[in-house]
Amino acid sequence: MLCWGLWCSRNDCVWKGANFYNRAFVVHAALSFWRNWKQVNELSDTYILPSNVVDQWKPPIHGRLKLNTNVALDGSSSVMGLGWIIKDDAGRFIAAKSESIVGVFNVKEAEAVSIREALSWLKGLGYGDVDVETNSQLVFHALSSDSFSSSFCLIIDDIKETTSQIHDVVF
Repeated sequence: MLCWGLWCSRNDCVWKGANFYNRAFVVHAALSFWRNWKQVNELSDTYILPSNVVDQWKPPIHGRLKLNTNVALDGSSSVMGLGWIIKDDAGRFIAAKSESIVGVFNVKEAEAVSIREALSWLKGLGYGDVDVETNSQLVFHALSSDSFSSSFCLIIDDIKETTSQIHDVVF
């Protein structure tokens, strides 16, 4: 992992004219990459979809909206991208938004932050009666569990608080 961090730093110096990353940043980025890799690989051992299952978007029931969220992480630049879209019960586009946040997050925290930001945005638009869909099973289960002490659970608690202020949100 450290070699990968050094290689990325070297490439940014050569191809983008950037300064060589300092030691602390390379170690931090390498550890973040390793934790994310480990988390994804541990999950894939515990939950594997059968090969004949096609993951396809399904509309919400009549009169409801569906909010889908997703994230993209760029550990080398310490940036993550958040995105979400709202569709109605006929699958018609209602609204969408994306934003970038500077920082190095692990996958589950990034997914949780995306949902939190999307719900805050949704609340500001005055929408309710919404089904929230995420591809993060960890976040989904955390939202229906009791809180415990961690940075991840602080984000989950924020989501629960925001959800309580919006009419009829279902995960």
